[in-house]
Amino acid sequence: MRVSRSDVSDITRSIAVLEEKIDEIALESGVEGHRCVDVEGALGALPFPARRRASLMLQAAQAQAEASANRAMLTAASYMLALAQEVWTARADNDDGFPMPSAGLPRGMRRN
Repeated sequence: MRVSRSDVSDITRSIAVLEEKIDEIALESGVEGHRCVDVEGALGALPFPARRRASLMLQAAQAQAEASANRAMLTAASYMLALAQEVWTARADNDDGFPMPSAGLPRGMRRN
């Protein structure tokens, strides 16, 4: 499958929308602004309840994109879910020791 410049631009815009939502969740949950310089920092700084909220938001974006055949948002949401999983898995000092929920991730990216 070929990806056009328009597709890349649409995916980039979709990622930016999701990053904004993650930043909002981070700030609403008390994460200090300087920790939200990039999306990895914001994701890593989220306490567990906010991680769950971010995960659910990304899963909802993924489901809505799939239902509406919005390939750009589907790609962006899948990417962001995988990134969140990677960031949260790499962070050994979870606030409460719970792993990131893997529901919504493509089968190959789920943790057992």
